[in-house]
Amino acid sequence: MFLSFVRLVRQYSRFLLVRVVLYALMALVAVASAILFGDYIPDSVTGFVGAEAMDAILTTLASSMLAVTTFSLSIMAAAMQGASGTLTPRSRLVLRQDGETQSVLSAFVGAFVFSLVTIILRATPLVGEKERFVLFCASVLVVCLVLVAIIRWIRRLETLGATDDTVLKLQARAEAAMKAYSSAPSLGAHVWTRAERDGMRGKSCIAAKRDGYVQQIMEELLQEVAKENDIFVYVAVSTGDYVVEGQPLVYADGSENLEITDQAKLREAVFLQQARGFDQDPQLGVTVLTEVASRALSPAVNDVQTAVDIVHRLSSVFLKAENGAHELRCSHVWIIPQALEEMFAASFDVIARDGADAGELMAAIVESLGRIEAMGQGELPKLARATAARLNLG
Repeated sequence: MFLSFVRLVRQYSRFLLVRVVLYALMALVAVASAILFGDYIPDSVTGFVGAEAMDAILTTLASSMLAVTTFSLSIMAAAMQGASGTLTPRSRLVLRQDGETQSVLSAFVGAFVFSLVTIILRATPLVGEKERFVLFCASVLVVCLVLVAIIRWIRRLETLGATDDTVLKLQARAEAAMKAYSSAPSLGAHVWTRAERDGMRGKSCIAAKRDGYVQQIMEELLQEVAKENDIFVYVAVSTGDYVVEGQPLVYADGSENLEITDQAKLREAVFLQQARGFDQDPQLGVTVLTEVASRALSPAVNDVQTAVDIVHRLSSVFLKAENGAHELRCSHVWIIPQALEEMFAASFDVIARDGADAGELMAAIVESLGRIEAMGQGELPKLARATAARLNLG
């Protein structure tokens, strides 16, 4: 249960709005602290801060931060639009969750909220000489934070939306997802297949109440409900699947007899969103990198070397799928894992199809598959050989 909560927190923390709200709340806490703890300030230090200096700092912050935030958001939108047009529309999934960009923009908004609220409070009896000193110290700290944020933003603008930087971020997310997949393909639950799933049709199930992509499966929550009710739970979908309203999410004997709250928990354990996510979906990372290569091979772009670069990076991604000992943590849960062979087909097959006339690209595919065959573990060598044979590259 705790792991599922951590995943949800991390999932929502990647949204810009969440970070902006947190920074704004921190600004409000700073203002409230000045009022609450103002009485503890010695009288000897209150005379060092003049009202004119305080008002000048706050006015400058309020006016400049609004303009800087608006301008920065326009730059971020333009970078995402540019990357979507030159690389792949799915690159937005990474760019809009860029941690450094979100932190900088959130700092700007937080500084604006702080200055605006402080200006309002300065016009009330709540802020006296002591409170003004605390607010002055807080304002100096906010100015320092803004300066650091501006320096970070200038450094980030050098690469924001650039092809090489975006590809590196896509590769990093794909490798992280592949490592997680390698350590637990079925998320610590029993493995079952789509054919076995098809044999469950017509049996008692928990159905989806809305459309969306399966971003994550909270296996700990499924295990908790199944163990409490002494039932076995079979997840009917995999991460990355598109689900429509009424489609079975979970099969469980006697699920119709469960409490409404337990039925809701089973349904919520299959986390649906309007876009796919990278965390439990290594096939998405592989697919997005492949889309970059396919776009580079289009007649409008004709950039074979970018496709060659992607092919080499795909070998790095697949080599993260090292077979290890898979611990069974959810004894009451069955999950359908994604298949590595489908990821090979969705990447090398597609690139070879789109770049069949490019000799250097086909040579890169041969080299990449050979690297996977020589260095890979588990089923990777076999899959690399099968892919080379399927593409007539032997």
